[in-house]
Amino acid sequence: MLASALVLGVGVLAACTPKPASPPPPAPIAPPQPPPPSAHLSVSPASATLATEATYGTRDTGDFTVTNDGNATSGPVAIDLSGLTGAFLGWQVSFDLCTGRTLAPSATCFFEVEPHALEYTTATTGPANFMVTAGAGVSANVSMTGTLTSDLLVDASSSPLFVAASTLAGGTGTASFNMTNDSSHPIGPLDFGVTPNSGGVGTWALAAPSSGTACTARMTLAAGASCSWALTYTNNTGAGTSVAVVSIDGDDGSHATGAAFGVGTP
Repeated sequence: MLASALVLGVGVLAACTPKPASPPPPAPIAPPQPPPPSAHLSVSPASATLATEATYGTRDTGDFTVTNDGNATSGPVAIDLSGLTGAFLGWQVSFDLCTGRTLAPSATCFFEVEPHALEYTTATTGPANFMVTAGAGVSANVSMTGTLTSDLLVDASSSPLFVAASTLAGGTGTASFNMTNDSSHPIGPLDFGVTPNSGGVGTWALAAPSSGTACTARMTLAAGASCSWALTYTNNTGAGTSVAVVSIDGDDGSHATGAAFGVGTP
C-alpha cells in the first residue's frame, strides 16, 4: 500500500513538472554583400628606365597607359612627378591624354614622360616613384630610373667656378675651366664662347691656361682627352658681381656649358 502510494506520488510530481523550453531556431545567416563598386587604376609599364644624352640633346621617351580595371567610373586623372627628384635630371610630361579625364570601367588613357638634363655630367637617378591618381584612394605608382650620359664633361657645369677680381691685383681674377671628351670618338671642331649675364659688373674672357693642355678655337678633342681654358674676370671697381656662361658647340652637334661667378673685391 505504501509502495503504491509512493509510486503514485512520484508519478504526480513528474506529471506536474514542466518540460524545458526548446531553444529558438537559429536566425538565418545573411548572405555576404558584395563591396560597393569602385575604380582601380593600373599603369603599364609599372617600371621604366629612360636615358638622356646631354651633349647631343637626344632622349628616351617613356610611353605609359593608364587603365581603370575597377567596376566604377574614376575621378579625374592626375599625374604627379614630384617623386622624381634629382640634381642631374629633370622630368616632364611631354604628351598627355590623361590629365582631367574620368575613366569608365576598362577604359584607358595614354601619356609620355621624358627626362631632361639639368647638368652636363654622367649620372643615374632612382629608382624613384611617380604617381597617377584618379580620385580619393585611387592611385598607382610607377618606378622610374633615369640615366644621363654626356660626351663632354665640364667641371663647372655641376659646380660653378668662383673668380675673385681684386683691385690690388690689377682688378682681375682667373680660374681654370676644364673639359673632357668622355666618349670613344673624337668631338669637334669646337667653338667656345663666354656670355655674361645682363646687369653684371665687370668683363669676362677666355685665354690659354698657364699649364696643362690648352683648348683652342676650332679644335677637335680626341676620345678621352681633356683641355683647359683660363677664364678671366676683370672688375676694377672693387665691388659688384657677374655671372657668365661658357658654351662649347661642335660642328657635329655636340654642346656643353659651364658657369662661373665673379665678384669684385677692394
